[in-house]
Amino acid sequence: MPNPRVSPIDVAAPGVSYHELAGPCVSPPQPPCFVFGGMPAYLAAQVFAEYEVGGVGCYRVDGGKVTSDGVVLRGSEAFWSLALNHPEHLVQRIVAPGGMNRLALPVRRRPGQGAVITGPGYGVYGHWLTDFLPRLFVLAQAGVDIGSISFVLPADMPSFALGVLRMIGIAEAQVVRHDHAAELLQFDELLVPTVLRLRSRLSPWFAQARDFWVDRVAAQMGRVDVGGGGRRLFISRGLRAGQRRVTNRAQIEAMAAEAGYEIVRPETLKLPQQIAMFAGASRMVGEYGSGLHGAMFAPPGAVVCALRGCSRHPGFLQSGIAQVCGQQVGYVLGPSPEAAIRQEIQIDPASFAMGLRAMEVWGDAGMGKKSVLF
Repeated sequence: MPNPRVSPIDVAAPGVSYHELAGPCVSPPQPPCFVFGGMPAYLAAQVFAEYEVGGVGCYRVDGGKVTSDGVVLRGSEAFWSLALNHPEHLVQRIVAPGGMNRLALPVRRRPGQGAVITGPGYGVYGHWLTDFLPRLFVLAQAGVDIGSISFVLPADMPSFALGVLRMIGIAEAQVVRHDHAAELLQFDELLVPTVLRLRSRLSPWFAQARDFWVDRVAAQMGRVDVGGGGRRLFISRGLRAGQRRVTNRAQIEAMAAEAGYEIVRPETLKLPQQIAMFAGASRMVGEYGSGLHGAMFAPPGAVVCALRGCSRHPGFLQSGIAQVCGQQVGYVLGPSPEAAIRQEIQIDPASFAMGLRAMEVWGDAGMGKKSVLF
């Protein structure tokens, strides 16, 4: 049995339709309000030359089948699209000759509609905030009742993701677990909403999508008081360093604490408490990653400072978040190899001190607006 052909989903194909909500566009990215520590030319291109903002819509695939990372197959074709965060090289790798032949796997058929909202990085909290939960809003805007359809989730989905979906009002009975190594999962009609991100740029719809699912959390869990606002937060990755580790974290955290920042670890809080914490903050600084992406809940005018290496990975999504949320973002960079994924980063204390000072100046200039979340 031959391997699937890899084809772009945005080329008209039998059994595939697309409900467009907004077309792609080109717009200038918001530049950082400060950068300390030195920015190589290859990083500057990532920050200043990403002009494309993706379109928004929902694909419907008759008899669509799901495999690894939410990749969709129909017949003998496997579809790729940047609008789904499924670049061609990813799909090629998943269905490549010499590996597992996806077409040879048994097919488990489910009646009715099923939706795919997950993709690469489904085990990472930040991808849920920026990639997966916004797709619920896209489905709703496309006229889909998200309280009545099934959602395909990988069998090894982390428990936090299921908890988040329950807080949003997705019932356990709506979840269909899928072991992508053992089977293909097929629905009469597969719904595949676009993501609201293209590389480091976010669609203008992102802020509405955030409000949509935050309101659903509040409806399920109750609204949480944000307090008086104006909190200064240092987002620590001390419990979950992952692929990137600041080697002098203790020194940097001590400097932040002396400057009046609370050292917080968002992963120790439930989602409503995380939302409330960020909604009451005016200044946030921390290591680049999922925790700092919670700044999307902070009010317009807030200032964010991300501590990051000089490697291309993990991009500059924090800038995209700031742009659509009406915030300012700056960076303090530490040296790391251009192509490194795993990084040991040392932040220069003098550069960090300049970052803290810049946050105060930018914060004093831009704050005064209140959060509309809680």
